[in-house]
Amino acid sequence: MKKLVVLVIFFSISLSLVAAVPSAQSADALFQAGSYSEALPLYKALHHTYPKNALYTYRLARCEQEEGLTDEAILHFEQAGSKYNLRNLYLGDLYYVDYRFADAAQMYQAYLSGIDDTHERYAEVQEQLSRAQKAQKILAKAEDICVFDSVFFPSSSLLSELPLSPEQGKFGLIDGNFTFCNQRADRRLVVVEEPQTGRHLICKQERLLDSWTPLDTLPEQVNMFAQQGYPFLMSDGLTLYFSAQSNQGLGEWDIYVTRYNSATDSWLNAEMLNVPFNSIGNDYLYFIDETTGIGYFLTDRHAPKGLLSLYSFVPNAEHKSLRDSSDFYLRQFAQLNVLCEHKEDDAVYRSVGKTVEKQPSSHAEVDNVGAEDISVLITDTLVYSSLSAFRSEEARRLAAQYIQLRADNMREEAELARLREQYLMADKGARTGISERILLLERTLKENAKRADTLLSECREKEISLLSK
Repeated sequence: MKKLVVLVIFFSISLSLVAAVPSAQSADALFQAGSYSEALPLYKALHHTYPKNALYTYRLARCEQEEGLTDEAILHFEQAGSKYNLRNLYLGDLYYVDYRFADAAQMYQAYLSGIDDTHERYAEVQEQLSRAQKAQKILAKAEDICVFDSVFFPSSSLLSELPLSPEQGKFGLIDGNFTFCNQRADRRLVVVEEPQTGRHLICKQERLLDSWTPLDTLPEQVNMFAQQGYPFLMSDGLTLYFSAQSNQGLGEWDIYVTRYNSATDSWLNAEMLNVPFNSIGNDYLYFIDETTGIGYFLTDRHAPKGLLSLYSFVPNAEHKSLRDSSDFYLRQFAQLNVLCEHKEDDAVYRSVGKTVEKQPSSHAEVDNVGAEDISVLITDTLVYSSLSAFRSEEARRLAAQYIQLRADNMREEAELARLREQYLMADKGARTGISERILLLERTLKENAKRADTLLSECREKEISLLSK
């Protein structure tokens, strides 16, 4: 009788476990229909129950990839093994996004080895392989530069937000075309669309008395790409930075530099800037304000939809390569996940700190943060609940930076919690990479906490100073 009871209990538990596992047929139907968000929880449960099933693991990774869960997708594609050749292609794409270009090239090569050269994807993946190999070489030449700040603003307010001193020139628009005019207002660069081809080319004009000379297209050493845009000419009149769209760089738009050779009256072939100025995203504009000693570059990296990021950096007197860094740090640096972390940069940052504070703040940043309910303690009896409450414009700017940094920290703390959970669930081989990212995030959060305290202290000081007058 006891044996019968035990068998009944065991059978009941088995049935409940089977019932808890979703139907593989249901998951497959959703997957085949492209309903990846709905298939994701089903394959997650199937993978948990059958962790060694390559098909479930592969499809879980594919769903995670479609849902933008890059880290999880990489982990599960790696666990799935090479049974499914498409896994190599997808994993190559994910490695590329994670700046693991050498690994991406290896995966693309593995995929190509599994198909015939007449395959419909062969030529496309060959191009992806070539691009990953080029990207690895570009990554290896990363420039050791102090990037110390960033701000978001809408592309619609681009020209009004660019912090360029009048002594350095002026950005503008002519008939909707982006222009840069030098500090003497006697020479300008204009981006013009070529009617026959639709290409955007960089042209020059010179001022003669009260009029400008006809547009003169710069030579092919500059206009050598599919599209050109956003020119900036240094005050030496010889060094030209601009962006270009081609298949030769890291992203769709990359930043290039060329120089005018007065001895030969010609321009040198344009060369792409190194990382972190260029990325797998879109990088549009690079300029240096020699009056303040601060450089800037405009990109869509880390920017919410509809916004752009303007990063500030301390220009090097001469090129410095980033050396003696781990592969992981190099990737994080190239993606601008770390800002001005080297000790030798601290003194440089302090030396430009006051100058940076004098720059006009981004109205878009202030408005964006001010839309939310805030609570900033000014004195023991005075608390502000909105940015508009500040009387000091400088204090308002510092408060906006403080609130933005606090919001960023909340997102990073959530990411840290997720990584710690992922670490516990990962196998031994995957834990090393996750551990490095956890340590980096912990260090970043610690530094950001110090910076937030400084911002809040300075904000209070500025506001109290004005109120006491």
